[in-house]
Amino acid sequence: MLKHLLLLTSFVFLAACSSPNSTFYVLNGTSPLPKGKMQHYKSTQKVAIGPVSIANYLDRPQIVTRTASNELKLDEFNRWAEPLNQNIQQVLLNDLSQQLPRTQFYPYPQYRNIPVRYRLAIDISRADTDAQGNSVLISDITVFSGKTHQVLHKYQVEFSKNIGPNYTYPQAVSAMNKNVNRLSRFIAKKIR
Repeated sequence: MLKHLLLLTSFVFLAACSSPNSTFYVLNGTSPLPKGKMQHYKSTQKVAIGPVSIANYLDRPQIVTRTASNELKLDEFNRWAEPLNQNIQQVLLNDLSQQLPRTQFYPYPQYRNIPVRYRLAIDISRADTDAQGNSVLISDITVFSGKTHQVLHKYQVEFSKNIGPNYTYPQAVSAMNKNVNRLSRFIAKKIR
């Protein structure tokens, strides 16, 4: 009996040691301009970005994919390296700074005491890839006046990129990255 228990314990220990390693991902902003191409402008406006909120099903370290219209899969071994809402906020700040060099962008609420022209609240209701390989980002954008805090504009946008049904996690993350980059270009056009 003791021999069987020892053998069973050994198998459990070996199985635990041989589990696959997790892979961690981040979204990236667009690449900055080369140093020789950078132009320095006097800032003409200040804009706060945030809060960036995401749907509850996305608020976890595991990457979420959609296996059916109402069925989700959480992958324990493919994870976000940081909270997704913070990563998206950082990408938006980076991209918008590149696209609108005369505007200073600040993360909100960290810099809530800086007088800004606009504050943009981003509410992402969907950011996943489905079984057909459609990477979808759906977001509401609310533009507030920096002075009066009144709502100036509301937008709902949807961006999609098809990567095919046999996609890998790096492909899904890259497609989502492109959707977030497209979101930043949309915002840049609206606040110019």
